[in-house]
Amino acid sequence: MRDRMRYMAGGRRLSGIVIMALLTAVSALRPAAGFAADGRTVYCMGETVVDILFRGAEVIGANVGGSALNTAVSLARAGAKVEFIGEAGTDSTGQHVRSFLRAEGVGTGCLRMVDGVKTSVSAAYLDREGEAHYYFYADRRAEGSLIVPAFHKDDVLLLSSFFAVSPAYRADVQRILEAAHTAGVIVYYDINLRSPHAAMMKSLLPAVRANMAAATILRAGGGDLKTVFGSSRSDSIYKHVVSPLCTRFVRTSNDKEVKIFDGGKLKAEVDVNPVKSVSRIGAGDNFNAGFLFALLRENVTGDALARGLSASTWRKMVQTGLDFSRESCRQIGNYIPRDYAAKLRDRK
Repeated sequence: MRDRMRYMAGGRRLSGIVIMALLTAVSALRPAAGFAADGRTVYCMGETVVDILFRGAEVIGANVGGSALNTAVSLARAGAKVEFIGEAGTDSTGQHVRSFLRAEGVGTGCLRMVDGVKTSVSAAYLDREGEAHYYFYADRRAEGSLIVPAFHKDDVLLLSSFFAVSPAYRADVQRILEAAHTAGVIVYYDINLRSPHAAMMKSLLPAVRANMAAATILRAGGGDLKTVFGSSRSDSIYKHVVSPLCTRFVRTSNDKEVKIFDGGKLKAEVDVNPVKSVSRIGAGDNFNAGFLFALLRENVTGDALARGLSASTWRKMVQTGLDFSRESCRQIGNYIPRDYAAKLRDRK
């Protein structure tokens, strides 16, 4: 459940030849047909980056990534209609990112391609537990604005991680949130901020709170709560901090139960079964994908959320999120495996 904080890392630059050789090893998947009969679209907004994976000194893979992008790809593999909002350079790496998204069935009409900017690359070093330690190679923010989608009622907008509160993107995020609110879109906000952001929290907190107030559903892990609010006690945080801004709150944990709050109280809990991880890159992003996949499958609308969902519906969405997360952790990849996605499509 790693956040993505852009910064320049020291050390040698990665060879362009090495990067492109790794990128060509990432194969494409034929787009899956969308399953939402009413044509609802999930818009995932965030950064684009290419992760080069290491175990020790050995390169073991390369994946197109970014928190929201990982969610978008897994949703598309499962058969949802997905659009990605973000930007990339027109360099070879950025062209690969766009081609990869299109091959996976993710719409790129809101992916802004920018001349003269290098697409971000990260070196991700996996430890024995499959957790990644990142070194980012990022260029400056491009001039100009992100593309605002033509939202429709009951579409879904996902925003998460540092991108959602970054000063460089704040004006864009606010414009897109305003358009989403006007159209009656369900906004799912995953805070996804960890200890590297702690020193910045005083300046970031107003943006976090504004996103919370704009959210239809808020998600955070214990680490997020500790970093942002100084406590991981979810019941107290919900009562005093979250519920005045957003009444629907999903508090996740790596090894404890997931708590679901709605209507000012604890609504349900779902146990977490530990899994031996090959890689935990994208674990939280895939929880988001599974949760939103089930939200569409159960035909959860904004009106239904306003009326209040049953505990069983909340549990279904959380359990599907846990299932997606578990499957993504069993292999080297930022998304759910293709064979698992195929089984999901076959069930519809």
